Amino acid sequence: MSEIKIPVGQKDLKKLFFDLKNTNRFLNTYIFEGDKGIGKRTMARYFSMFAMCDKNPPCLNCSACFTINASTNPDIVIVSNEDKAEISVMKIRDMVREVFIKPSVSPKKIFIIENAHLMNDAAQNALLKVIEEPPEYAMFLLLCDNKNKILPTILSRCTVISVPPLKKENLFEIFNIENEIFASYSMGNPGRYKNLCEDESFLSLREEFYNNVLCLVKNDRYSIYEICDFFEKNKDYKDVLFEMLMTFFSDVLLLKSSLNNKIINLDKIDVVTSFSGKSTKKSIVNSIDLSSKIYKEIGKYGAFALSVNAMFIKIWEEING
Repeated sequence: MSEIKIPVGQKDLKKLFFDLKNTNRFLNTYIFEGDKGIGKRTMARYFSMFAMCDKNPPCLNCSACFTINASTNPDIVIVSNEDKAEISVMKIRDMVREVFIKPSVSPKKIFIIENAHLMNDAAQNALLKVIEEPPEYAMFLLLCDNKNKILPTILSRCTVISVPPLKKENLFEIFNIENEIFASYSMGNPGRYKNLCEDESFLSLREEFYNNVLCLVKNDRYSIYEICDFFEKNKDYKDVLFEMLMTFFSDVLLLKSSLNNKIINLDKIDVVTSFSGKSTKKSIVNSIDLSSKIYKEIGKYGAFALSVNAMFIKIWEEING
């Protein structure tokens, strides 16, 4: 059996789990909320060890701890959308039937619903019926990116546990890779940090982005087509490009607000400073709003090149008057 490792960081969550176990105050239904990749599944699994292991904190040596870590515990049921757009009512009804079968080897039976925000309304209503009056042994852990997508009737019966970002030192320890730029862009999200470490194109894209972004403050309106062409050429990385754009504008705004210690792209401070000197706070705020709006519209309607060109024309007009 492989060695079980305690999750890195999350000191406050670990204390919360310890206190719940120590005072025997476990409830039946919890929501683990946080951005995609933040570690909700990891913390839910560790929480399950607190619920099922006899020791506090978990011993990491017993059958309960080993089977939870190996995802083989018969009394933990995982429900997932499995890459589908939503979790159907049939999936939840199948789970509900399982709820009334008593645990086989543990004092608890834990049902983990991954991407719970993808449950359709019928599925959520089916879940509501069982969490209103659950068997004493049953525990439900709903993992979701956004609790506001959960019906209020369910929310009112849940305790929300927010999974916060990790410190950069935690990311370095988890992945054994120390990269300040990746740490800044990941914003404490281990899943995002992992993706950046594995994406060989990110650094070259970022370098090219910074070689082009100053065209937005040039007097010549036609110079913006440099950055338009760059976006069009790399449209397969549109999520990364828009993240770079909005992060850059945020850095300019932070510089204007004398919050230099919060700037993400410190190694590009000369570009940020140059851009800041040729723009106003209002124009940057409006540029962030424009970028965010166009990014959402591209996701709905496509027409990437047309949308990007229109966006950069408006941003150029905002900045240059």
